[in-house]
Amino acid sequence: MAKMPALYGFDTRVALLFGGHVALLLLGGIRLLFVTADGRLPRAGALTILLLLLAFSLAQMESYLAWQARWVRDQSVLLNLSQLDGAADVTLLYVEDRYELYRRDNTLDPVSQAISRRYFQDWTIVLRQAYGSPPGRIGLDAYHLEPSRHYYQWVLSLRDQTLAPNKDIFFLADYDPDGAEALLIIEPTAAAVEMSKVGLTRRYWQYTLLQPEQREPFLRSLTTLELAAIDPKGFRNP
Repeated sequence: MAKMPALYGFDTRVALLFGGHVALLLLGGIRLLFVTADGRLPRAGALTILLLLLAFSLAQMESYLAWQARWVRDQSVLLNLSQLDGAADVTLLYVEDRYELYRRDNTLDPVSQAISRRYFQDWTIVLRQAYGSPPGRIGLDAYHLEPSRHYYQWVLSLRDQTLAPNKDIFFLADYDPDGAEALLIIEPTAAAVEMSKVGLTRRYWQYTLLQPEQREPFLRSLTTLELAAIDPKGFRNP
């Protein structure tokens, strides 16, 4: 696959290919270090196994909570985007996402940072859910403008490759390259900044399962969206 697993983010899925092999290596190492000649595992070996299980479980839980928090944030953006004046008329959005999940000491959470990147297909699906189709819409990262220009050209080439029937997997067939473009700025509210990943996830599921009438107001209160004009030259053409 030419990929390496990562502790956080999208590449954790590659780690699925390593689980069995790593488990065998760990068990082999524990057996070599701790198992006695008569095949017994002393307390030190059992404690090592328990610590490894605890460490892997906590890492998995942290990653899961980060994905849940991202899901809640995406739901908030989707709801607010659907009512943002003028956004429905834009076919190319450069997104400046200023919403990050920080720890209480105001340092950036590395797990949340690792999964915060949005690919164009992520925004394409969000925009389709918000406004329906047609027309097709594309969202690109606005932080790195020069790479985004080249990335946009690659997306257009991908669109040309997927025009065949049943191949438009990114909903690009009805995208209009000559449509309007704008800058979308996403910021967290004060209430969202104060909430941890655990608090954000807990309140989301509390409102979803027990107080459904509070779910939408809660989601709308997490983000503020602003649609801004961009340089007349535009991002498409350097």
